[in-house]
Amino acid sequence: MLGHLFDLNQIEVFKGPQSSIFGSNAIGGLISLRSNKPSNKNIYRYSLTVGNDGKKGVNGLINFKIIQNLLLRISSSYNYSNGFRKNNYLNVDNSNKKDEIFVRAKLLFAPSKHFSLLGTVISSDLNNGYDVWAPDNNDQFLTYSDSEGEDSQNTNAGSLKLNYQFSNNFFLKVISSFSATKQVHSYDGDWANDEYWLIEHGFDPDIEGWSYSFYDSNRRKRNNFSQEIRLSNQQYTFGGYFNKFNEKDQAQGYLFGGLADEAESEYEFQKLAAYFQSFFKISEAVKLDFSLRLEDYFYEYRGRAIDNYYYTNIPTVNFIQTKEDRNPMLGFRIALSYKHRILKNLFLSYARGYKAGGANQEPFLDVINRPYGPEFIDNFEFGFKTVKEKYMISFNGFYGLRTDQQVSVSSQQDLGNPNSFYFYTANSGRGFLKGFETEIRYRFLPSFETISSIGFLDTYVEEFSYQTSNGISYGGDRESAMAPQLTCSFGFRYDLGDIFLASNTSYKSSYYFSDSHNNKSEAYSLTNITLGQSFQRFNITLWLRNVFNEKYNTRGFYFGLIPPNYPEQLWKSYGDPRHFGVTIDYNVN
Repeated sequence: MLGHLFDLNQIEVFKGPQSSIFGSNAIGGLISLRSNKPSNKNIYRYSLTVGNDGKKGVNGLINFKIIQNLLLRISSSYNYSNGFRKNNYLNVDNSNKKDEIFVRAKLLFAPSKHFSLLGTVISSDLNNGYDVWAPDNNDQFLTYSDSEGEDSQNTNAGSLKLNYQFSNNFFLKVISSFSATKQVHSYDGDWANDEYWLIEHGFDPDIEGWSYSFYDSNRRKRNNFSQEIRLSNQQYTFGGYFNKFNEKDQAQGYLFGGLADEAESEYEFQKLAAYFQSFFKISEAVKLDFSLRLEDYFYEYRGRAIDNYYYTNIPTVNFIQTKEDRNPMLGFRIALSYKHRILKNLFLSYARGYKAGGANQEPFLDVINRPYGPEFIDNFEFGFKTVKEKYMISFNGFYGLRTDQQVSVSSQQDLGNPNSFYFYTANSGRGFLKGFETEIRYRFLPSFETISSIGFLDTYVEEFSYQTSNGISYGGDRESAMAPQLTCSFGFRYDLGDIFLASNTSYKSSYYFSDSHNNKSEAYSLTNITLGQSFQRFNITLWLRNVFNEKYNTRGFYFGLIPPNYPEQLWKSYGDPRHFGVTIDYNVN
């Protein structure tokens, strides 16, 4: 929700490792959302959206000059939908609701062309439900939980950006930012109720002497602060970056397989980085870009769990990163581009990206599994882009070698307990990814344009081992999880005066759900259609998503849930069904 799309100026997609520019969070690329800055114009815009599934949305924007050289821009959004789930037991249709509010304010002080100060404040309140899983694995969006889940988040954040130009060729930029977030994630761990288990599977709590009912709740507080200083001219950029992150968790429920009913933890993380960027013109047609970033980090984790019923002795976790564990990370990118007469732009690049390590929080993990190290990727890319009056063609081929690859492992420790999962991160050794992406835009008529794309991805993860209720299990030695081999799309836009019609169909091949089991999703395709008309001050848009009401999987877990024998099987959640509505945009100006 912090990246909502209302009042955006630009959406940038950076593909491949971008660690040399953006740090450890950009090992696989980055999507950058840039909102509009305050301007001298008085601007007032509003939009209203209604649709099926109880969809309601309201957006608003005001921009005006307070006094000379002091400008203010405020945008806000409210979005609500029921979440496409019907809870049969609770007899409600909004147990998986989306109820979100977002406000952003920007204040710009620019007394001269050499100096500006931009302050940004963001506040978001996400009061969402969580109820997506069912013990009969149905694809009719029916659930049976007797306790409503919650997936809420409240964030207040701000930044201050100073720009100063010392001379025609020398610039200073200082950026300070902070955020404070409160999160709640809770769910019904058995996904059902006593009546369901009795009727469908013969589990009688009066006979068994206990109720097959599990519930978990996790409350989290995060505080984040960063400071960046950047000096640059037209050719060189030098910068320094500092970040401090603190997270506190409090959990209640049937924790760690029933050994605890209360737990709390604290995680502290600091990183310090220095970076350099430059470009060199070898000739009028050839340019060399170079960027380098050195980053070091330090973290410590403290956690304890309490059993208030049987007073089980649960180990306290105090993990502090030692000097021997510290591993400064170096990222860089070298890119050579050539302006060709026909292909317009050819490029070749080599980049090293990285992702920081950390500590796993599960108290019963083996000591060797407690920390996990950073991951590195060496990535080679080549491609071209050509633009003509009627068409655009781009191609990008890549090969990435992953070292100490981080994998997410989900391991059930007790077959009779659906909440006895250990979720942790491990380093698997080596892996690779390779493939290509291409996009073609063609304008057949001034009013008709088509857009098509295709992507091929081949991945591999080395074999790794982990502990389960059945002993040692092995994963890997196959493709990475959540990495479909083939993706493609085709769309068009037809403009007829003030009326337009647009459609897009996307396809995604099957992929592994997890690194710790071998179950795969099914391939699927989705089609969206938009029809709109513009008037003098307002636009009306009719939209239809998932036109053919495709049933498709988004996540899959493999474990034992059904009593009394708890056979292991695949559990799937599904993406949204057909969704339609209308949006009205109104511009007062």
